[in-house]
Amino acid sequence: MEELVIARDVQQGFGATEALRGVSFDLHAGECLGLLGHAGAGKSCLTGLLAGRTPLQGGQLKILGRDARTHGRELRRRVGWVPPGDTLDDELTALENLWVFGRYHGLPGPEARRRAGELVAFAGLKERAAERPGSLGAEGRRRLQLARALIQRPELLVLDEPAAGLEPAAQRFVWGRLQALRAQGLPMLLATPSPEEACLLCGRLLLLERGRVLDEGSPPELVARHAGGEVVELRPLDGRPREDLDSFLAESIPAGARLERREGAVLCFSPAGEMFPGALLERAHLRGFAVTTRRASLADALRALRGREART
Repeated sequence: MEELVIARDVQQGFGATEALRGVSFDLHAGECLGLLGHAGAGKSCLTGLLAGRTPLQGGQLKILGRDARTHGRELRRRVGWVPPGDTLDDELTALENLWVFGRYHGLPGPEARRRAGELVAFAGLKERAAERPGSLGAEGRRRLQLARALIQRPELLVLDEPAAGLEPAAQRFVWGRLQALRAQGLPMLLATPSPEEACLLCGRLLLLERGRVLDEGSPPELVARHAGGEVVELRPLDGRPREDLDSFLAESIPAGARLERREGAVLCFSPAGEMFPGALLERAHLRGFAVTTRRASLADALRALRGREART
């Protein structure tokens, strides 16, 4: 499989802060690779490097067959970028924002106008093309930034939290547009703090924490590896003492299950591919515990992995 991005031991810092501490990964043709992590994990630093906006300080980074150290200008033309902040020009209309950006990237005038018209429709803003960004609201501005990142027909699309701060309906619109682009084969790198967004859009994830990759794999692989199969929440009712719950756990929870205490309850995670026996749940009910069950999630896996990382 063709490798569009090859990163080896990438290091980046700002003063005394180590933003990236030896990050290595590949991004393949046709895939959407996710960077999943909280604020401060290093996501924005890495997207800036991949978009050719930040000079590389340490390690090796090859993007679309070019060395990121020496081909930054070319990469800015070939890589589309949706930055974390709003960089639209409020003095121009929505359509003009797209046209001017196309001209900046070297598109001839007629082609830039044609692409701007196509993309303002793609973003669902055709009826508002003559409005300035200030009247579009947060959702419209984010849609316009996505359209702008596509104006030069990029070979790679880099997205830094493209749906952050939007209402659920607005998020779903952005996600739908990204799914359409992925179906067309456009390779993408998506930085996000949202496990939901990561599961929906990405076939493979890098779990990023404090500038390091903790693990990588598909969402199902990461869930199975770090959270198991099923989650049972046990919570004492009627003010029953914690000792009753501890006693029940000691005598009833099978070997290999992982326990996590949270706000007066205990979460029991079954081993990967396994489910807790129905008899255990029935005994928990009879002993007077509130019982809820669900499948393990990517959020569970991420929490478990971060917990282990904090203890090392």
